[in-house]
Amino acid sequence: MFNKTDIEYYFNCFKIENILLIAVGIISIVIAMFFLFKNTLAWHKGFAIPLIVFGTMHGIAGYNNYKKVNTLKIRNTYGYDMNPAGLKTQEFARVQDIYKKTAIFIYINTALLLGALVLLAYFKNKADGKYYSGVAISLFIMTFITLGSSLFMQNKTRQYINGIKTFVIKS
Repeated sequence: MFNKTDIEYYFNCFKIENILLIAVGIISIVIAMFFLFKNTLAWHKGFAIPLIVFGTMHGIAGYNNYKKVNTLKIRNTYGYDMNPAGLKTQEFARVQDIYKKTAIFIYINTALLLGALVLLAYFKNKADGKYYSGVAISLFIMTFITLGSSLFMQNKTRQYINGIKTFVIKS
């Protein structure tokens, strides 16, 4: 049975995930700066590029979503009792949209993960491929983190959607 606790659980998971994304973003950028400015090897320079790109994306996305979590949690927790129609229409449509976007992110990250493996296999034993090997390894690590985050959130969103569906049928 879907209740306020389920709503709070979903948004708490969402909040924790975004805190972790912010932390991953900051750590990635710090590591990238170290590799860019302290090391002169081509591998390190290549390793830094995906760290900067994904670190910035994780940091910005995590922060933007983190800002919204409390407002959404309060609106939907109180809406459960006071405005169930809003939970049925607005929130249900919002989380279905998030679910679809997360599925797209999963496909993109899977393609990037496979692309990183192909890039690594191609440049692994080439003398002039150290830069691209660094890019491939870093790309693999960052897309793996992003894919794990997306899969986790998609699972929680699916559970939340199913809960809202039971609430809609009950009401």
